[in-house]
Amino acid sequence: MKILDVLYYYYYLFYTKIIPEDEPNATVIFTLGSSISFPLGIILSCVLSYNCYYSNPYLLCSVGILLMALFYFLYYRTERYKKVIKAKPKLFGSHRKTIVLVAIFEFSMLSFLFWGPIVSKNIFDECDCKKELFE
Repeated sequence: MKILDVLYYYYYLFYTKIIPEDEPNATVIFTLGSSISFPLGIILSCVLSYNCYYSNPYLLCSVGILLMALFYFLYYRTERYKKVIKAKPKLFGSHRKTIVLVAIFEFSMLSFLFWGPIVSKNIFDECDCKKELFE
């Protein structure tokens, strides 16, 4: 849970200091949910492709929507975001190391958008009998 708090706090700093937003908490929830949903969606797509099921794009988008709803209830609805912002969590006790690790995390999560569908398609192309998930 500490990693999510650190990500939430540093995304919050980004959306208040670097790119000021009117509602930074909503933007942070959207960013956190979507960035974590990229690898989960690709893993789900690869598992479905391995079992010769075509992965529907709506199924992959629903992973992101579910995570955004989860983070909304986890942080905003319970007002946990106030505790996180007040605590100013860091990894390894260093502000600079945390910024570098958060940036590496975000870029690696975004990379799933580019190479994930290619891997999933290559797995799916090797199947002999292709099926729809919801027939």
